[in-house]
Amino acid sequence: MKEARNSGFTLIELLVVTVVIVALMGVIFRLTGIAGGTSAREKTVFKMQCVENCLSGYYAAFGSYPPVPLQGATRNIFRKTDSDSPWIQSDDASDSWDEGVTFKDNAEFYHSVEAACKAQPVRAEFQPPKGYGDDYQRYQQAVQNALADGVYDDDESAKARVQNWVNRTIDDVSTAPGYLNDYQNETSYNTLQLWRFGLMAFLLPRYRFMLDCAKGGDGNVEAFNSAIDNFRQWTDNNYLPPRMDTGMSYASWSDFCNTIEGEDDWQIDLIPSQAACARWMPNLGQFGDLCVVAGPPRKFFGVTVGDWGPIPDIAGAPGFVLYAPGGYGRGSRARGYPPNRYTVRDGWGNDLYYYSPAPYQRYTLWSAGPNGRTFPPWISRRELSSKANMCVSLWIDDDIVHLAH
Repeated sequence: MKEARNSGFTLIELLVVTVVIVALMGVIFRLTGIAGGTSAREKTVFKMQCVENCLSGYYAAFGSYPPVPLQGATRNIFRKTDSDSPWIQSDDASDSWDEGVTFKDNAEFYHSVEAACKAQPVRAEFQPPKGYGDDYQRYQQAVQNALADGVYDDDESAKARVQNWVNRTIDDVSTAPGYLNDYQNETSYNTLQLWRFGLMAFLLPRYRFMLDCAKGGDGNVEAFNSAIDNFRQWTDNNYLPPRMDTGMSYASWSDFCNTIEGEDDWQIDLIPSQAACARWMPNLGQFGDLCVVAGPPRKFFGVTVGDWGPIPDIAGAPGFVLYAPGGYGRGSRARGYPPNRYTVRDGWGNDLYYYSPAPYQRYTLWSAGPNGRTFPPWISRRELSSKANMCVSLWIDDDIVHLAH
């Protein structure tokens, strides 16, 4: 009679099984880590594809890609920036980046690079002339929460300044320096950099969203109406549109703004340049939990655009600064309120970048990737020193770039 074989595992078999399990767990953890990174990347690629669909629609309608005007003084990466605002560049310039000469360290160098990359922004911003209503209260509460959480504990002066700002009412803020109605009688009023005409100003129906923002949260239009006809930043970037009932142009921007308040409101969406936006608007809406556009939720042509997104610049509140274009007229700056804004952020929470040179037959749309740093595509790296090139290589290694030629 045969002896029965022991059905248990031998020590060697147990070791083999353990090794296999450990190996599988390692693969699973690795794939999980990759999936986490891929999720942010997938969101970025998806949003970029949505924006590209809009850009294709814009090109089909107008024969060019959006001619986003230059924001700030220059696209020159060798110009130093104001520490208060990466959009503003100083007169200090150099032909190259020297070790410890033009720029002290990588952070200072990148500050100027970022300002240049934002010269043609995706973001469109408007500083309201009046109180914010719900928008303002939401922002104020977020700053109050940040204050309670100790965000400002390391800087007593900032903490005191923020506490003072949080204690102000909407009425107080509405009469504070920096609002449109406070500048209408000043010489600098015509040149103050209150708007940023970024890519979203072209892909969204700009008259609707910018003029709606202009009214502020309380729906007030008086300050806007009293000044818009003389406001150079608006008139330089917008022609008076035609009335859809007569075909004649509106008499003034104030007249046009009043239309939004009146019974002829329907005419705004029929203006050809605005009606064209309806073709690509579905690309800018919500897809499940993912919203392509960050900003105050508004409905355009039946599509809800904007999901509020992260509250902007909490740690810097109330450090918002307005400058005259190019950073000149420093006495004309004002602080203390958030802008109304629309933008498209990548999967890591940073704004996308856009660049289209005249005559606007090609463009570059890109994300700075996980490290949040990038480099402008119009600058030849042959102009850089070897040390600068090493920095740039690290910055752009993870960039996601889409081109149209």
